[in-house]
Amino acid sequence: MSVAWLFWSVAGGDMLVLLVLAADAVLNPHGQFAGLVVVMFLAAILLLGMVMVGVALIRRPAAYWIGLALVIWPPVYWAAQYCGQWATTPSESSLAAGHGYFPGCPSGRWQMPSWQEMRRRWRRWHRRRSWTR
Repeated sequence: MSVAWLFWSVAGGDMLVLLVLAADAVLNPHGQFAGLVVVMFLAAILLLGMVMVGVALIRRPAAYWIGLALVIWPPVYWAAQYCGQWATTPSESSLAAGHGYFPGCPSGRWQMPSWQEMRRRWRRWHRRRSWTR
């Protein structure tokens, strides 16, 4: 397996995935930032296309290695993010037992303090750091 074949396989797979995701974002917009997602996908497609054109014009082993490094990091980064989220998400039984996303809280969920509590905390903090002392 040559570096050229590996580069073109990874670059072609990346382009195919980006085109499918961009088409899905255009045809099925989800939420108020769907346009921003489409612009992001189009920018990634253009960047990947520029790398592919550059490597196709140069056709040297070093260009293939550099191009491979440039086109392989997005899928590797996405896979690392996916595995990290999968490994750190609490299970249903863990959530039911009270161990949630914020395990230090009594109910397993973080709750915003009341405005009275926030005011009391601010006054106590401000007294300790008064400018008049």
